Amino acid sequence: MFKTEEQIMACDSLRRFLDDQIEPEYLKVKDAPFEKEVIQGFMTRLAEFGLTSAPHPEEAGGMGLDWTTHLMLFEEVGVTAIDIALPILINVVAGEILLKLGSDEIRKKYIGPLLAGEITASMGISEPNVGSDVAAVKTRARRDGDDWVINGEKTWITNGRFSDFLICTCATDEGLTHILVDRKEHGYETRDIKKMGLNAQSTAQIFLDDVRVPIANTIGEVGRGLQQTLVVFERARVHMAMWGISLARRALEEFDQICAGTQPARQADSGSPAHRRQDRRNGHRD
Repeated sequence: MFKTEEQIMACDSLRRFLDDQIEPEYLKVKDAPFEKEVIQGFMTRLAEFGLTSAPHPEEAGGMGLDWTTHLMLFEEVGVTAIDIALPILINVVAGEILLKLGSDEIRKKYIGPLLAGEITASMGISEPNVGSDVAAVKTRARRDGDDWVINGEKTWITNGRFSDFLICTCATDEGLTHILVDRKEHGYETRDIKKMGLNAQSTAQIFLDDVRVPIANTIGEVGRGLQQTLVVFERARVHMAMWGISLARRALEEFDQICAGTQPARQADSGSPAHRRQDRRNGHRD
């Protein structure tokens, strides 16, 4: 992909930081589940490079960059660890939804901390027996005075255990609706799902049992949740496609290690791709 001078500088700066600061810490954890303070620390530090804020408007606290540049930055994070890139992407998507569809009060409360990487979002779409068929969502929100009362279960939810709030897709009498559920204020339970890979980041079940949320926490128009969710899928799929390039780059680097007779990155920090990139920046090659 062709890059402008500004994009090259942004990606190179981020690459150095990932190699020197993030990857050594990540390798200590490897596939063990992140503690919340660990992933939150990664998020706040990477937020300084625009990972959570780059594509959002400057007046909202973003950097006002184009999505292509944002994808390039995410490619670099993916080379280091999808376990770090994926949780940040969910924050980016949640930020876009809140900026476009949230009330002034919601934006004022959540956008600043979210773009700074200080709080973590989850998107509550998938359910048991309901994957990409969003229209089949069973989690139910019924009106009770000035509140929604929500009952249901979400599954395969990225950031579930870490999340400070959930943008929950619910079935209502008017149709699918997005509702922001704050973990501290309204409460929900989570349970991590054991997986074959990407175990450092949290993929969880979320349980909502008579959770009472103000009607004011509705995101966008009541009954328009299906259209809003499809837009979310569209954005996330582009980033995931870019991570295919990230994984290919990482695989080639580790293959290069093996051919050079050094240990794979997951076995010895001294032979990690990060160290090999550092050698190349210093003018050394194997």
